[in-house]
Amino acid sequence: AEFFRLPFSPSAFRRAVEEGLRGISEEAEARLRGTLEVWGEEGPAETRLVTHSAHLRGTDEDQREGVRLIRAPFARSSGSPLLAFKTTNYFENSYVRQWARLQGYDDALFFNERAEATETTTANLFFIRGRNLVTSPVSAGLLPGIARGVVLSCAKGHGLVPEERPVTAADLQGADE
Repeated sequence: AEFFRLPFSPSAFRRAVEEGLRGISEEAEARLRGTLEVWGEEGPAETRLVTHSAHLRGTDEDQREGVRLIRAPFARSSGSPLLAFKTTNYFENSYVRQWARLQGYDDALFFNERAEATETTTANLFFIRGRNLVTSPVSAGLLPGIARGVVLSCAKGHGLVPEERPVTAADLQGADE
């Protein structure tokens, strides 16, 4: 909100999250998404926090052996400040995912202007080589999301060494997992 110069109230955010959590059973495995909606003709005049919850699905059986990826039909700019934020503007991702599926793939892998792999249209990118869990750095032009951070912080507890470095297509082809 600060980056985009949007009005934001931490207390209103807290209330919206608490209200959203009340609608989820304590036994459920679910996610809660908070969205800051913005209105205004001449700029952000009004904002409202909206929450949406959904039960988490288990891993699809057909993805236990991986997913089929194709290179996205265009590169992303690693310098775009918008890639650092999870926004509701998914037009580019939706278009590329639909394109990949029409080609017979599960998803597409984005690369930046330096031919570094960044992420798919819907997921973070990690691979294992030896005992290293490798992923591209945020500076490659990707979302520094919560799930990405959790995976990196949990790697050591699973006997893996987290490594953030530029990832090429050749790196992916030679990965152990």
